[in-house]
Amino acid sequence: MQKYIYIYESILPDSYIGNQMFEKMLNIRKGTLQEACISAAKEVISENREIIYGYAWHLENEIDGYLKDCRKGQATLWEALEIAMTGYLSGEVFRNNIYIFLENYVECLLYEKGILPSDVESIRSYLLRFVWYEGADTDLNYIVKKVDKFAKTHKLP
Repeated sequence: MQKYIYIYESILPDSYIGNQMFEKMLNIRKGTLQEACISAAKEVISENREIIYGYAWHLENEIDGYLKDCRKGQATLWEALEIAMTGYLSGEVFRNNIYIFLENYVECLLYEKGILPSDVESIRSYLLRFVWYEGADTDLNYIVKKVDKFAKTHKLP
């Protein structure tokens, strides 16, 4: 797979958590792109609890907003941090990287179908043609079907 560099600006000082999220998203085949993103973000957050606490000061505004909305004594720092980080990853990080991710996603599917790296490279500029709509509500199953069809016919969508 071509190494695309995901864009991380603002809150996260490094790309570790975001890159993990996008890697997990590559394995999801059903639902919408946004659903896949939220699912992967929650999984990464739960797996990296210690690291996520280190980002608390970066998410201070989001955490404060959550804590203000909760009834006294019914919120924990972890809940606030988890919600703030999920929102950040599935919002800003996701929006800044949607096209890069979709190209990586199509590329991975093509490799899974046995398409050679040289053939993928020859159609690299057409990878988003497999997507139909490049938004958060993109249907992942649609992309899978387009890649399946291409693997059989070798005709671009």
